[in-house]
Amino acid sequence: MSGKPEKVQVNAFHVGPPKTATTWVHSCLKQHPEITTSETDSIRFFDMYYPYGFDWYHAHFEGGGKRPVTFDPTPSYLWSRSALEKIVEYNDEAKVIVCIRDPVERAFSHYWHLKKKRLIGWEFEEVLDNANTYAMFVRSGLVADGLEFLVDRLGWERVKVINFDDI
Repeated sequence: MSGKPEKVQVNAFHVGPPKTATTWVHSCLKQHPEITTSETDSIRFFDMYYPYGFDWYHAHFEGGGKRPVTFDPTPSYLWSRSALEKIVEYNDEAKVIVCIRDPVERAFSHYWHLKKKRLIGWEFEEVLDNANTYAMFVRSGLVADGLEFLVDRLGWERVKVINFDDI
């Protein structure tokens, strides 16, 4: 991928982890007159769809960045070092929100969310025995590595940590 975008420049991110109010924050910020955000609360450009290019990414932001803040709320970015590196390369002046939550409560919330939608049939005890479900429910709530990377690259003045219970 070469060069930075000319029209839209996403300058704010909520990087997760899942079940830490990303959808709620996205819904609130969609209503703000100075913020442009996507229709969906998880674009996944920097961790899954990066090969699609910046035109694909920027098409998610209605208004083409004419408002002061363009916001990408994708909870999966925090546990992908590659995604975080791409974000910093894309905009090293971006501001990032990381919402933290008790990891056990977050894992149970994530589990019950998928269970209610019938997207998983496992009992929670079985989750810990399977590497894929362990990564989804437990590892995704561990924020230290991603947070440390962001603070090292962007500084505390650009990284806002919010406690889920305070929202």
